[in-house]
Amino acid sequence: MSSSDVLLTAGLIAAAYLAGSIPFSFLGLLIGQLVDAQAAQPIQAVTLMLTTFGGGLFFPMSTLPTAVQTVGRALPSYRMSQLGQEAIAGQALSAEHMVALAGAVTALGVVVLAAWRRPAAGLWWRSPR
Repeated sequence: MSSSDVLLTAGLIAAAYLAGSIPFSFLGLLIGQLVDAQAAQPIQAVTLMLTTFGGGLFFPMSTLPTAVQTVGRALPSYRMSQLGQEAIAGQALSAEHMVALAGAVTALGVVVLAAWRRPAAGLWWRSPR
């Protein structure tokens, strides 16, 4: 492996990391906008566990139930892991996974903006005090 191959692989890993971290940043913003500070941490922990298990990060996707595989393939965590595996292998990053992550960023971005623009009278499920 030449030094240019190492630099290319490092660049691919950085690109995969950046592309995959944006949906999770938006998810954190959304949770922070919808719940109070005491509820945000446990909700974020549960969300993280569901996306990591559902996305096939702890167990291979082939060992998960069919329904979980179907949902898991739509999660940003699955797409990020696939991009990471491609980058580590020195392969070109898959357009399918990049487009799926871009879709997740767009969808979460729209929801975050909608939550941000909501009236500041209180949290969405509680009446104002």
